[in-house]
This record gives sequence, C-alpha cells and structure tokens, in this order.
Amino acid sequence: MPKTDVRIPTGVPGFDALVQGGFVPRSANLVYGGPGSGKTTFGLQFLLSGAMQYGEKGLYISFEETLRSIIENADAMGWDFKSLVDSGKVDFLYLNVYDSWKNLAKKVYKYIQVSGAKRVVIDSLSVYTLAVHDPFYARKSVYQLINLLKTLECTSFAVAEEETGDGENKAVKNNLDYLFDSVVKLHNAGLGGESDMALQIVKMRRTNHGRGPREMKIVTGKGVVVNPKV
Repeated sequence: MPKTDVRIPTGVPGFDALVQGGFVPRSANLVYGGPGSGKTTFGLQFLLSGAMQYGEKGLYISFEETLRSIIENADAMGWDFKSLVDSGKVDFLYLNVYDSWKNLAKKVYKYIQVSGAKRVVIDSLSVYTLAVHDPFYARKSVYQLINLLKTLECTSFAVAEEETGDGENKAVKNNLDYLFDSVVKLHNAGLGGESDMALQIVKMRRTNHGRGPREMKIVTGKGVVVNPKV
C-alpha cells in the first residue's frame, strides 16, 4: 500500500493543495466532464509536469484523437509536446477501440511495460467502453484495465465524457467510478451563476480532500488553474 504522505503532483495550479499534494502513487484516477471543460488540458498538464519537473516519462493513450490533434491542442496552450515526444519524454499510443476490450487491455499493459511510463493518460474511457453495450461487461473491461495498470509502477489518469441529457457520465451510471481511487468532475457551466467553470473532487481514497466545487479557469501557458478557496 502506498504511503499516504507520498504524492504525485499533478502540476495543476491550485489542485494539489486540495488533495494533500497530488494523486496517490500507483492510483487510478477518473476525470470527467462535458465538452470544453478542460479534461484533455488537465491530462496534458499531468504529463507535462511529470516530464519537465520530475523526470517521469509520460504516456498518452488515445482511442479517438490522433497525435497531430493532441499536439495541436498542446500548441494552443503554449506547450511544445512535439519536442517531448521527439525526445522520448512522452510517448503517444493510438488504439482502435473496435478491437476486443481484452486485446486493448493487453496492448495497453504491454506498451506501458515496454515504455517504462510512470504517468499514463487514457483518453477516453467513454470511447474505450463504446463497443461494450452490456453494463456488466463495460464494468468488467474497465476493471481489468485498472487492475493491469495497478500491477505496473505508474499513476494513471482516465478521461471520460459527461453524457448529455441527464447530466451524468455513462461510466458513473454504470458504477465504474467505484473502481477508481479518485473521481474529479469538471463543470464547464457556472454553478449558481458564480463562475464560468468549476472543479469538484467527488472522492479520493486515503486523502483528506476539499469537498465543494472550486472555481477554475483555463489560461494559455498555464492550462487549468484552480482556486483552492471556497
């Protein structure tokens, strides 16, 4: 069991102060929200911080966007991810989601093992479970993936889309959130008219964390910035 006083800083200004310094080592973390809420930006910050500040290799696993698209997103924030990829500090892996979920999980495990990545972003869980229509097998596929990740020396960060309509994420509705060590929700609409964007830590195991929504914004050059005060 990881020591609770050792943390993996995310590099997101204001966030780590809410969670005793960052994610728990070797934990599996879920971040979800609607389009434009900052999920991909948060994930890129997590990898950028690891590569630039802590010498930890990062891996971005995509089931939807290409490397070019991800790099363009990073460029828009003022981050040179192409150099990080070229220098081997960050790897990018694109996988076809219509492969069987068992094969996908095995490919993810093998690539992480070979690359030696310490920080892993999976984008997105919603697309990963797209071809699995039965809630039981959707849960089973994610459960297997998380278990494989936890046997490796990496801290993972999964992105999920918020489903339109009832305002809940498909992964959350299928109780997949219970499989994760932490769940963070990003709001891209104002809460009570007080802010345009907000972040809420729904849960984080082994952590005395902030409970209520916190104002956040996305700033070029910095990415997601969270106001740790209520």
